[in-house]
Amino acid sequence: MSNDSPSSDRPVIVAPDADLRALFNLPDNAVIRFDTSGVTGLESEPNQPILALNPRFNNMTASSDHLRHSLVQDRYFYTLPAELWSRVKESVGSDRFDPELVSLEESLGRMCGDHSSSVGFWRGRSLTCFNLRSPPSLTISAVDVPEWKVNQAAIDLALRNSRRPLENIARVTRAYLGWLLTNRTFLDEHDSLLRDWQSDVALWGTSSLGQPVPPHEVPDNETARSEWSSFNAAFEPFFHRWRLRGLAGPYLPIPLQPSMAGRVPQSTLQQLARAGGVFCIPDTFPIPSRDELRSLLVNALHNTDSTDHLTEWMQAIASDNTARHALDPFERYWELQHYWRILHHRHVAAFRRQVTHVKEALAEFMGTSERRLHVDLIELRKRLGTDWLERSIGTGWEPFG
Repeated sequence: MSNDSPSSDRPVIVAPDADLRALFNLPDNAVIRFDTSGVTGLESEPNQPILALNPRFNNMTASSDHLRHSLVQDRYFYTLPAELWSRVKESVGSDRFDPELVSLEESLGRMCGDHSSSVGFWRGRSLTCFNLRSPPSLTISAVDVPEWKVNQAAIDLALRNSRRPLENIARVTRAYLGWLLTNRTFLDEHDSLLRDWQSDVALWGTSSLGQPVPPHEVPDNETARSEWSSFNAAFEPFFHRWRLRGLAGPYLPIPLQPSMAGRVPQSTLQQLARAGGVFCIPDTFPIPSRDELRSLLVNALHNTDSTDHLTEWMQAIASDNTARHALDPFERYWELQHYWRILHHRHVAAFRRQVTHVKEALAEFMGTSERRLHVDLIELRKRLGTDWLERSIGTGWEPFG
């Protein structure tokens, strides 16, 4: 325990969900244990670790101090990955930031890890979105599995081959999200819905919308079934129109994706049929040739619904599109617009005359050049208008500020 810790000669009363590591200035890997001496029934289990305080076991709920912060309490709060925040703070200078905001960014951003699954909080509880960042690639060392009797090159090749189909789906998914979030029509419809239903968004959030969740299982509102049904029904046409499965949070749509396991959940059949098609090839039939299967799929996907609003995207993914990297910019836009909004909304004062440094830090984090990122920001401005960063400011569901 550090010298900054409260005195150990008197008891300290803390909230049940208090961040004890921050309170006592302990390292992240510190093990916190119960002192069970004199506690009836626990005499045989002295000094047991509090597993709920271990990041591997906690429930991803923000600490009590942060729960009361105006940017977190009863609202959405999107976090920055620790690596990105560290680069930005180092490039701009830590003395330019509000110390309270620094503590908030670092503590909550660290709880969300690499942001491949958790991307922020809603009313203090972890918010899940699997498409913002790619998770680290699985690695297996031949030394750890001698019973396989294969060399490292063979293992690496097998892992690459197994990842390739899923990586391609993930790439197209992120590019589609980048296209959606730079499409004014989509954003106008998205914002209009959230404005019209903002009291329900504040009560329930959006993560259960469009999902096969019975109304009585909606968190924090087990009795208001008719209200939930109306709320959910209002978003169904929007999800169908834009080929979405749901909305993890404001500006975090969940696109429909191919089902790869050979089985389609019955609860999603209607949604899949309306948005594209449901395909079945019985195991008693031979798999068609590549060209024949492509033709079957293309013909089956033509439906009577108007897709004029999707024209630009359909052209980008068309099989005869010779621009091999047509999706790359949209994939970058997806991450760029998300993090740029957070940085602009929460730290605009710190970035005065420092924007170049912010661009450099973000470019390094995203694995691109500062010049490329600068051009991408210009393109975002062209696609979305000069006021694109002001969307959602002043609303009850604004997640970036």
